[in-house]
Amino acid sequence: MTSFQTKNEKGEKKSAESLYLAIALPLAALLSSLILLPIEKILPYPYIIEEGIKAVFVLLILTIPGKRTFQLQLSILIGLFFAFSENIFYLSNSNLYASPLIFIERLLLTSTLHVFTILLMLFFSQKYRWIFPFALSLAILIHYTYNRTIASLLY
Repeated sequence: MTSFQTKNEKGEKKSAESLYLAIALPLAALLSSLILLPIEKILPYPYIIEEGIKAVFVLLILTIPGKRTFQLQLSILIGLFFAFSENIFYLSNSNLYASPLIFIERLLLTSTLHVFTILLMLFFSQKYRWIFPFALSLAILIHYTYNRTIASLLY
């Protein structure tokens, strides 16, 4: 065992790459809105773009060896960071929000949406990887439905 590897509770080796990935993914989720915002201005399908980037996060999470609870915790953190960064950019467009209450409602609703869809993709994919495209399609459909119904009630 090299100095860059540790052992988990079961004695399995964890590489430094897995540790770096576990640190980098939440940070990437925080910065993802910087990349996605210009893309979403060009392509009018935010539900496909956002769920696509979260799908990449899920596929990277699945490469981290160890307990499923760690993958679950990391997915929740990524979903929350993703929603938070998205809402900060929406907050910068202050004419959308007549009151702070609307921003808080949006923050709570989108956080729930993003955590739910990333967990949906993770849960379906942990046991059967072949079902991942269906889980992604379901996440896109849920996000689309959210954008058409709940989000339209806020404005």
